[in-house]
Amino acid sequence: MLIPFSVLSVVSSRVAARLEDWLGFRPVIPIGCTVFVTAMLAFRFDRGSLWEVCLVMGIAGLGSGCVFAAMPRLILRSVPAAQSSSALGVNQVMRFIGFSIGSALSATILSAFTHGGLGLPRVGGYDAAALTGAGVWLTAGIVAYVVPGGARPDTASSLATAGSAVGPGPVAAVVPDPAAAVVPAPVGGSSDRHDAEQDGADV
Repeated sequence: MLIPFSVLSVVSSRVAARLEDWLGFRPVIPIGCTVFVTAMLAFRFDRGSLWEVCLVMGIAGLGSGCVFAAMPRLILRSVPAAQSSSALGVNQVMRFIGFSIGSALSATILSAFTHGGLGLPRVGGYDAAALTGAGVWLTAGIVAYVVPGGARPDTASSLATAGSAVGPGPVAAVVPDPAAAVVPAPVGGSSDRHDAEQDGADV
């Protein structure tokens, strides 16, 4: 059942770039979160057959692929160029932390609804897990829309700010003054000029 999730996640990651070109970067993550919420609600109300579960997994893949594809571009847009690698590394760490927390939360919910000797959770456990996941994704979509990332500082303005902070001294040392340029005399020019001055004095 993970095949529809994986395939449509790859497809959605390609579509996310087109959505950003059409709508801008701000609504892309909320759209992905909304699609995943749709998958969770569909799982909550209709999961009676295998094809329905596969359909739900495919819809979830569309949502997660859109979100995870748009997140690195949002990060690169929001941080200075010198900090982009560190920011992407933090994003990867936070993703794995989120996976761990989500897995533990789902297992906890299902365990709370597991009773009897069969060791299987009741139907209410899957309902509670689906509604909890829908609430988490809905909250993430709202936060992603309300708190968008700002534009990355321009490199030229950063360099200009750094130059003004340093002061005019080093800049003047680097940029030569054209008026102070010295034209080198040809070899032997000093002695020839001395001879010419001596001849003028004799005259």
